[in-house]
Amino acid sequence: MRTISRINQFKRDYKRAVRGKHRAILDELLIAQQNKVRSLPITDIENLAEALLDFKGMDDLEIWLRENVV
Repeated sequence: MRTISRINQFKRDYKRAVRGKHRAILDELLIAQQNKVRSLPITDIENLAEALLDFKGMDDLEIWLRENVV
């Protein structure tokens, strides 16, 4: 259940941000995050998958990427 509630919170945060005036910036940020995730080695992807269970929003992903991607 914890995972489902966190995913739902992430979706709400995303929808709220998309409707905001900074949509273009958000789109660029998401593309940058996707590129970072796609370039991760498999061990880092596994670590990210485990960390996602504790994320509360999109900021948590950015922090994780900043701390774990060289």
